[in-house]
Parts: sequence; structure tokens; C-alpha cells
Amino acid sequence: MTDFTHPTRLRLIDYKTSKSAMKKEEAEQDLQLALYALACREVPELSELGDVAELVYLYPRLQAHGKLTRRGQKVTPDLVERTRQRIRENVAAVVSERFEFSPEADCQWCEFKQLCPRHHGGEVPL
Repeated sequence: MTDFTHPTRLRLIDYKTSKSAMKKEEAEQDLQLALYALACREVPELSELGDVAELVYLYPRLQAHGKLTRRGQKVTPDLVERTRQRIRENVAAVVSERFEFSPEADCQWCEFKQLCPRHHGGEVPL
């Protein structure tokens, strides 16, 4: 039987199979990692397990000096609320059909060319 009277600190690890790790700055702003923290707060079965203390991507293929490559996100008191706000903003952008793209994007594999102004004569910022 688990004793829930003492707060447990959770380390959430997402193992990535990529041959290259994302930049540290990208991981710090990554929505997927933040969503894990939100889920652990909002889903009763997960929130019973404890508070999130660490959010990490771990890259088993990438080792430096015998250590696996890690990318993480700082868990702050406002992380869950900031994540909710980011989701609201993303939903609003989708509903209003605001699709921003990166000028550096590799469009070869993109499935959204039909919608993208970059491929249909729309305004493309330089």
C-alpha cells in the first residue's frame, strides 16, 4: 500500500529515439514537456502520485563521456497556468486559421502545404 501522507516528487522522463537532441533553449520552452506537468496536476490518478519536480527528455543514442544526453524544462510554480494559457492561444490561432510558419522550415516533408501561404502566393515575411 502506498503512503500518500508524505509528498512525493516526480521525475518525468520522455525517452527520445532521435539521433540528435533539441537545443537546450527549445526544451526549456517545449510545450510537450509542459503538458506532462499539466496532466499530472489535472488528472486525479496522476496528481495522487505527487508533484512534478523534473521534466526531462533523455536521448539514449547520444552519449557524452558515458552520460546520456538530457534536455529539460524548469518546473516553476506558474508552469501549469502558463501551459494552460499557451494552449488557449494555440486553440485561438487554429480557430481563427492563423498559421504561422518558419522561413527556415524544411517544407519537403510538410503535410500542410495546401494551407500554407508560403506555397500559395500569400504574404511571406523575409
